Amino acid sequence: MFQLRRLLSTLGCLLAASHAHAQLPDDSHWYYDYGGPSSEPFGVEIAGDYAYIFGGFLNVGGNIDMKNIVRFHLKRERFEEMPGIDRNFQNFVRDAYADHEGNIFFCGDFSTVNGITAKRVARYHIATQTWHALEDVTLPDGDRYGPSGGGAYAVIRVGNYVYLGGFLFDSPSNVGLRFVRRFNLNTERWEQVGPGLNDTVRAFAVDSTGRLYAGGSFTATGDGGTAMANVAAWNGTSWQAVQGGVNGDVRALDVDSMDRLAVGGQFTAAGSGGGAIACNDVAIWQLGAGWNGLDGGVTGGGNVHGIYGLSFGGQDVLYIGGDFDFDATGTRSLNKVAYFSGGQWNAMGSGLGRSSSQIVNGVDALGDDIFFTGVFARGWTSPNSQPNWARWNANIDFEGYIVGMPWVNCTTEFRVHPTTPDSYLLSHGSNTGQRYVVQFNGTMTGDWVTISSPFTATSDAGVNWTIPFGPGPRFYRILGLP
Repeated sequence: MFQLRRLLSTLGCLLAASHAHAQLPDDSHWYYDYGGPSSEPFGVEIAGDYAYIFGGFLNVGGNIDMKNIVRFHLKRERFEEMPGIDRNFQNFVRDAYADHEGNIFFCGDFSTVNGITAKRVARYHIATQTWHALEDVTLPDGDRYGPSGGGAYAVIRVGNYVYLGGFLFDSPSNVGLRFVRRFNLNTERWEQVGPGLNDTVRAFAVDSTGRLYAGGSFTATGDGGTAMANVAAWNGTSWQAVQGGVNGDVRALDVDSMDRLAVGGQFTAAGSGGGAIACNDVAIWQLGAGWNGLDGGVTGGGNVHGIYGLSFGGQDVLYIGGDFDFDATGTRSLNKVAYFSGGQWNAMGSGLGRSSSQIVNGVDALGDDIFFTGVFARGWTSPNSQPNWARWNANIDFEGYIVGMPWVNCTTEFRVHPTTPDSYLLSHGSNTGQRYVVQFNGTMTGDWVTISSPFTATSDAGVNWTIPFGPGPRFYRILGLP
């Protein structure tokens, strides 16, 4: 009896697989088969049960109401339309930040969202699924809803302030407001951030003390009073240089649990003078410890080489994505994604992308689940097959994975029904709101036949099915319905 139960359980896992055979052993830790945005997503922000993907894309799986912003349910593992967003939503979305009060702030090139005026930045309230402008009623109509020109590339909330960074903001045209400004949530007023910065801001991060970091392409404060090189820190009252900064553009920042600042972009050195260190496109800075070049960084890539997204995952492991090919020695193939562990950059299977024109733009980590987005193919298939959305988990073998049912994967339990000797009870984990069916196949090579009505799980507590037992081979599988 035990051997039969084990065989049925194993076959159930194998037959529900939709993931193609991997090319390298670690490729089994990738999952790509969710579908993804068509064109170019720029990034991802995780909040609650959803990952929010944003950028300049026209549809997801042909659904043209999934335009420029879409959400991905992390338990049901499927894309859903973003409330208030449809095919009429215009202009790119370039960054997002989820606070701890149930809000997500989006910024980009837009002027309206869901019928409201919201220039370059808007607040989405998760519980009510409503959109709101950051409105300063003391300003003229053309200025009160945010910058009336330019592009917003970075947004973050620190305390009661929402900081907005970007390029050539118009009106009010004070130089101190042109590349960075903030909205006071208490007074509902747009404000300067000290003298501002003198050029483009592309990324923000905040540490546990509330210290704000900005990265971009600037060389000083807006008044020229303090020199800095593409990385700056705001302590609440003034801008400060970050120990010499880096010698090129910064495109991504993140802070780990030890307040280490990860910096990604397009540069070859960090620090200044005799304290400068060589580092290609990625480095870490820590107050009191200085710069760490992370084994020299990464090399290769096309015309837009560099790091465009990074995130600290479980155990503060740093994951990066962008346009690069190798580690600094040129001997370890990475292919647009990597993680830093054991004092070196490590490959993630075959990586992502199959041509020099493909790129990873966004990275966000949820423990050991790392999500990537951009324009890329699987690392080992045709470059024309572009999922543009991928999940990595080093602790999961995705061969045999069942989408929407993470607990079923090779944990399905068959046992004799307590009252009916000729049937089995199949138990598996469930996701609230997910629909399931049982299918039967008598030969394993024939067609699968649905033998149950769809059942919608009302909790995450699990689902039980009574499975009949009869003569001859009998194979069953559980499917999560879209």
